[in-house]
Amino acid sequence: MVTNNLTDIILEFHGRFSCFENSVVKKSGLTQAQSEILNIVSQSGTIKMKDIAEKRKISKCTLTVSIKRLEKKGFLKRVPLEKDKRVSLIQLTEKGARHLDMHHDAYRGWTRDVSSVLSTEEQELFYHLHKKMLRFE
Repeated sequence: MVTNNLTDIILEFHGRFSCFENSVVKKSGLTQAQSEILNIVSQSGTIKMKDIAEKRKISKCTLTVSIKRLEKKGFLKRVPLEKDKRVSLIQLTEKGARHLDMHHDAYRGWTRDVSSVLSTEEQELFYHLHKKMLRFE
């Protein structure tokens, strides 16, 4: 019974978050996949394409198309490795960083709105429980 109720709540929360996220991404002119790539690069600082592909669980060929489009739009740049010019590190550009800042501001606003119904103690509990649940894979 508890598992079914928890599943229902998680699915409803996910659905609402997905709607919000889709509206934010749509306004940006990027795809969901491109937005996720920017976030991965942002978290890593610089990262190899093969590492992005592994994190997204996609082929390097599929990733190359998205990287080229993000590069063309000015969000990312490739920096060849000194040791091996065949390998490039992917970095955010200033434009990419500004774009993510705007996205993160929207997410923070959504989080403030959603969590406004919770007391400070409930917000702390929510945070710790979700952090614990994210360790599960």
